[in-house]
Amino acid sequence: MQAPEKTSVIVTRPAPDAAAFASLLAGRGMTAILSPVLRIDPIDISGEIGRGEALAFTSANAVRSYLQSGGAAGLRVYAVGEATAEAARAAGFGDVIAGASNADALSALIAAQAPERRERVLHVVGREETGDLVGRLRQAGVEARRVVGYAATPIETISREAAAALERGGAWVAHFSPRSARLFCAAASAAALDAAIAKTGAACLSAAVAEAAGPGWARKAVAVRPTAGALIDAIAAAR
Repeated sequence: MQAPEKTSVIVTRPAPDAAAFASLLAGRGMTAILSPVLRIDPIDISGEIGRGEALAFTSANAVRSYLQSGGAAGLRVYAVGEATAEAARAAGFGDVIAGASNADALSALIAAQAPERRERVLHVVGREETGDLVGRLRQAGVEARRVVGYAATPIETISREAAAALERGGAWVAHFSPRSARLFCAAASAAALDAAIAKTGAACLSAAVAEAAGPGWARKAVAVRPTAGALIDAIAAAR
């Protein structure tokens, strides 16, 4: 009896997060096809760090950019979501406090703790990051500032392997943010792959990501929690 064909999942994350997600997929018997829609370009912030501030990270890329600029791992970290918190711990930070997976919850968490500790907070962000965590912290009486530690530069073409998987049909595309979902759809359209999208599933990290992915997919699956594991669970349940 022939073994069932493995589910193919097109991974749109940039390196190195793509490799980590691909490993999780392999552990669930799925095949990863890499087609990143963003390239992470670190920005040197060595002149902006080293002032003993607590750190606020809203992505794993922010953790990496801070360390690449020579930042010390001995400071307290406030992180959005468990994934960012785990990235900080893996990088050597020992005092990591994880908030819920949105900036509003993180600002409330920091505002509740930083004044008592008399902490100043440095928020390391991507150039394209929206929201105003620092503004909310200042309104709450927390001394805070923001520094841009990296740029997420769009990649406007789909990989050859991903295009072939779309054409075959039956694959899934893993979307992790509204921006990356829109970028992938634009790249697919530019490559005349709109008809292939109709044969492909969209796996989305949240309802907001699913909305950004737009119509035209064969099916959609939305993670019950904004984690990589929950996204894979959604694919497994829907295939």
